[in-house]
Amino acid sequence: MISILRRGLLVLLATLPMLANAAATPSAHDLVERTTKEL
Repeated sequence: MISILRRGLLVLLATLPMLANAAATPSAHDLVERTTKEL
């Protein structure tokens, strides 16, 4: 039971910076849209 909670916390800690970067920089989303439109 404790290992499951610990694993969940590790996953949260790993995804938090990615979510913060995605929320702070919408330019990355624009880049993806541009590349998909060009392709």
